[in-house]
Amino acid sequence: MLSEKYIRKTLEEVITSKDYIKAKDITSLRVAVFDFLKRLETNKIFKYEYESTLKYYKSVDKIFEEIILKYNSGDVLSALEILKRNLIDKDGKIKLNRCVLKKDTPLYRMRSQKGYNLYERKELFHIPIDMAQNIPSARYSLNGFPCLYLGASLYVCWEETRRTNIDKVNYVKMIPTRDIAFVTTLCPEKFEDGDDVIQFFIFALCTKMGDNDNDKFQFQYVIPELLLSLLIHSNDEAWGIKYVSARYFGNDGQFSLESLFYNYVIPKRGEIDSSDYLCSELKTAFKVSDVKAFYVSRIYENQVPHLRRTRPNEYENTHFGLLEKELKAKRYLPREKDKDSDVSKADSVT
Repeated sequence: MLSEKYIRKTLEEVITSKDYIKAKDITSLRVAVFDFLKRLETNKIFKYEYESTLKYYKSVDKIFEEIILKYNSGDVLSALEILKRNLIDKDGKIKLNRCVLKKDTPLYRMRSQKGYNLYERKELFHIPIDMAQNIPSARYSLNGFPCLYLGASLYVCWEETRRTNIDKVNYVKMIPTRDIAFVTTLCPEKFEDGDDVIQFFIFALCTKMGDNDNDKFQFQYVIPELLLSLLIHSNDEAWGIKYVSARYFGNDGQFSLESLFYNYVIPKRGEIDSSDYLCSELKTAFKVSDVKAFYVSRIYENQVPHLRRTRPNEYENTHFGLLEKELKAKRYLPREKDKDSDVSKADSVT
């Protein structure tokens, strides 16, 4: 029996396969994923997994072919209906792998600034509903629908800002006050049945890096957007989606630890607080640290974190690792002007 690590590593090679990288539309991307699976026949070590799942390849590929045909014809509702028919079970739950984000697990959020300024704490939450017109297109997003995006590390948050000027970013730690369920689009760690094949297709179709951030339409976002919509309208207990950043597979080799690149997206839930237009349930679900910035750390701290040459995976010695350590070790007091903010009422965290 192959290890889960080997199975995932083998399947994740689809991301670096030639046809996958060359794909310029969602149809050619789907074909590249299907062709990758067929080529697994030549991997003798993977023989059991290949023979166990071969009979599902065409049927699963056909599902996504139909979804993409409907989407490309402008019939998005039918595309969503096909996805629902194949991914929702009789209890209204999504048939994808899932995980639980445990209470008190630190996550991070980062925003760039034009100058050397600090945001208010509430400005590091999701975009308020009264500013929905400013919600940009993202891998897991719906036009005008607020979502809270969080990263497992400050580093992946920085990567998602496209490595913006690091001196002008603001960041916070966010701690869940309860266990939170997620569905995941991570690559499967077992490959034995049709559900595993569907999980693999979802992973591959949701993880291709965009070619140009300035493109008005990103075909790489088609399936992630449909999946987020499916979650919002389902009866699933999951609050959001956990996924690996596409930048993990395109990074420059500084870090190879995949868990550093995990992201979480949680769409708006329930009622909106009329005082700040933020989601009330999400505000109570997370405690938020005081807002920090690199330039503040350099000015006021006795020992300034500094960049140095590190060996791969020496994450704790980078700016990001040191700052996470700082966030985990300190107890921040609410800033004076935030004291009346509902977001700050979550209080500082340790």
